[in-house]
Amino acid sequence: MPDDPVVLAYIAGLMDGEGCITIKRQGRAVQITVTNTDKPVMEWLVQQMGGRLHMDAYKTLAGDREMWRWQIAAWANCHVFLSALLPYLRIKRAKALEAIAVIEEVAA
Repeated sequence: MPDDPVVLAYIAGLMDGEGCITIKRQGRAVQITVTNTDKPVMEWLVQQMGGRLHMDAYKTLAGDREMWRWQIAAWANCHVFLSALLPYLRIKRAKALEAIAVIEEVAA
């Protein structure tokens, strides 16, 4: 986990703009994804935060295009990730707080 506030702020920007926090209440699961077409940015995210990177293809008028999806789903990893980004998140801050609460409830 990086401790540089500039790196954390940049990752929070990726999360706010390209990310998704999914909370599955029935299964009490949390999943965090960031999707982007810029492979070097996504590989950098994996270097900084760990997680898994998947390539999906999607169709455009110009033909198929690669889309990269980074994700973490383990409760502990999601909790650490969201807690580190919380001071920098704007758009996804409320959802991050909700996910942290779910994780802490399940862990209790």
